[in-house]
Amino acid sequence: MTADTPFDLSHLTDLVSAYWPARAILTGQEVGIFAALGEGPADASELAARTECSERGVELLANALAGLGLLEKRESRFSNSPFADAHLVPGKAEYLGGYLDHHVAIWERWDRLSEAVRAGTLEAAQRPGGLIRALVMAMHTSSQMHAESVVDSVDLAGVRRIIDIGGGSGDYAYAFLRRLPDATAVVFDLPAALPTSLEYAGLAGMAERVELRPGDYFADEFGDGFGLAVVSNILHSLDWAGCVMVLAKAYRCLDPGGRVVVHDFVLTEDGTQPQWASLFSLNMLTVGSPGRSYTHVEIRRMLEEARFGDVEHVPMEGDSDLLMGTRLA
Repeated sequence: MTADTPFDLSHLTDLVSAYWPARAILTGQEVGIFAALGEGPADASELAARTECSERGVELLANALAGLGLLEKRESRFSNSPFADAHLVPGKAEYLGGYLDHHVAIWERWDRLSEAVRAGTLEAAQRPGGLIRALVMAMHTSSQMHAESVVDSVDLAGVRRIIDIGGGSGDYAYAFLRRLPDATAVVFDLPAALPTSLEYAGLAGMAERVELRPGDYFADEFGDGFGLAVVSNILHSLDWAGCVMVLAKAYRCLDPGGRVVVHDFVLTEDGTQPQWASLFSLNMLTVGSPGRSYTHVEIRRMLEEARFGDVEHVPMEGDSDLLMGTRLA
């Protein structure tokens, strides 16, 4: 259904119950179903013992997860589906459990959405080390889907040094480096994020070409001498002044002629579409962030306030777009 399709009762009931499969998957992650089945197939009794859960509860959950396609059931024994075996068993090279852990962490915040709407905010969510790791892993899942198409949209002529600001796992930096075999990159992020960044640099085979630089973009400058600065999925976490501040620091770190690439959820001018971008603004509300998704006109104005010229909007498939600007002097 699109925004132009008449809303009906069937669509309402689908949307209102849409949290059921999500909660089942997150509970499967939380109680360790996928990890337990990584040891091999099990019936409900064996699975209950491995997860220290009730047999009845585990069987009902496993049946639901099989119905969703994440588990398989033959006779009375459950096993991970090929997807779950590759992506949801800890220790696997393509493990995506951090994405689920991140959503487990924000579930409680969304349960307080009514409170946040009434008050206009919630207290800022606390992020101890484990949750920072989960956030970096969640962003890795997202950036894997977008990094190559972002690189495809950028003119790389003359780029030899790249900075990925708030880069987390560093996937955007690595995607650019794969296209630029003589270039190097800096991944700039909070000290607590960088151990996870180091893991992903190793997995990408980029550890020798990437410097992991600890810092806080509220307090620190980014350095200098860069030909390209990547600001991906940062602006939606900041208010207007914070966005301009980060972009101004990006401007200062670039050589003349260097470019900034802003990748983010970008709203239509009325603020309602794409659906994911408008819903993500609510996510920012629940986590106590002053940010939201912005329109491309708003991001253009931010870039111009930060002194960038030749600002270009590049629409992309899905819920995110690119805006790029150049340091002209």
